Amino acid sequence: MKVKLSKGLGEFFALDIGTKTIRVVQLAGAVAHGWELKHYGYAEVDQALLLDSSDIGREKFGNVLQQVIAQSGITAKNVVVGLPSSKIFTTIIDVPNQTVEDLKSTIKYQIDHYVPMSVADAKVDYVSLGTSPQNNQTMEVLLASVAKTYSEERLELLENLGYNVIGEEPDSLAMARAVFSPDIPDASLAIDMGELSTDVVVYYAGAPRVIRSIPGGFSGVIRGISSQLGIREDQARQFLMKFGLVQDKLDGQIFKAADGAMAQFFSELKKTINFFQMRYQNIPIKNIVTTGFSGVVPFMPEYIEMQVAIPTAVGNPWHDIRVNEALQQQLLPIASEFAVAVGLAKRRSDV
Repeated sequence: MKVKLSKGLGEFFALDIGTKTIRVVQLAGAVAHGWELKHYGYAEVDQALLLDSSDIGREKFGNVLQQVIAQSGITAKNVVVGLPSSKIFTTIIDVPNQTVEDLKSTIKYQIDHYVPMSVADAKVDYVSLGTSPQNNQTMEVLLASVAKTYSEERLELLENLGYNVIGEEPDSLAMARAVFSPDIPDASLAIDMGELSTDVVVYYAGAPRVIRSIPGGFSGVIRGISSQLGIREDQARQFLMKFGLVQDKLDGQIFKAADGAMAQFFSELKKTINFFQMRYQNIPIKNIVTTGFSGVVPFMPEYIEMQVAIPTAVGNPWHDIRVNEALQQQLLPIASEFAVAVGLAKRRSDV
């Protein structure tokens, strides 16, 4: 949820809790003055622990989280936390042009028409995106909602550890903030492949215009390769990370298996592209950037470009952040995985 950060809250850090990994980032600076990396932390975590909702499981996870933060050097107690796309519902609606105050009333009284859960059980936020491309008498509004129980459980966990949650935001929005500059003139698409799902965001005129979470993710690709080749999933993962989508390695077996496993993903990706093109006519998507697993699997960008005929390259969430040379070397193997954390850390009041 895009809660505006209040001035005077002091330093804060970003927390991205993935399905197998915890990432924390603290930046100094702001958009107008340039960003600089102060601290970062990274740790792989047993997925079973992340899914354990028992008191003992929450305590163990809290201990791991505190260790990651302490080892990073972060001392700030204010935190902005990401919300996984699998837990978030996002949509863009058109409403008649109106003032900020009138929009607040419109959303309040009509929200039950837009979110797929009881309003009493949901935490909802919204932001105006400007004039609708469909009708200049209407405006686009981005809505995001999350179940209160999920949001409050995460809030309680962090508060019990002594942290002050000053903002929550869908991972997909944070990722887009990290990989795109707000002043890019063309429509661009970002793909962030995680373990269980893949976030896809089309960004245009300084704002996200299409937001989707495609189920399956990297684990689904691995299972497909494992099944088709009759090998263990850990072997399939190792082969794909080493050889990637190269057609002349291992007699092309990994490529062929991955090609079959990703068919559904590309079907959904093409639907996303077509939806944008229908809504925003005469505004082509000029490029695609990849992060997460889609940014580290060898030749994945080239493969995506071959499938959708749009120039594709690995995205760099650190593109406008000063990072000292020693940290650059440490970050190099995992840099592509930090898009969400970096995007969260870039949230600032207007200063």
